[in-house]
Amino acid sequence: MSAVVGVGEQGAVRLTPNDLGLFPRVPIGLGATAPITVSYPEAMPGDTITVQSEDGGQINASKTVIQATLDDKRTLRFNFTSTQEGGIYHITLRRGFEEKRLELWGGPAPQVASKTR
Repeated sequence: MSAVVGVGEQGAVRLTPNDLGLFPRVPIGLGATAPITVSYPEAMPGDTITVQSEDGGQINASKTVIQATLDDKRTLRFNFTSTQEGGIYHITLRRGFEEKRLELWGGPAPQVASKTR
């Protein structure tokens, strides 16, 4: 399983969940909309996936929960929009009893300290 999250001008980031079903955190910005594609190679086309935003923000511009079916390539596509307040957003993906979680950061990009000698 993998997910691709669009991160604005930087392009897209491909993610793989850990053994607990958690994807690495991805920064998307304040009030930003990130296109997300999730691949379920072990699933069947037509399988139903529930996508839920646990901490605010919106899925496909107006919802906090959607139910969608996998396409013939076993993928699911949706958009997530963070709020202007920012923070961490957890998006839960459920297929039957299987649960995975995306973690997005809505806010300014974290500063990376440079090392000087």
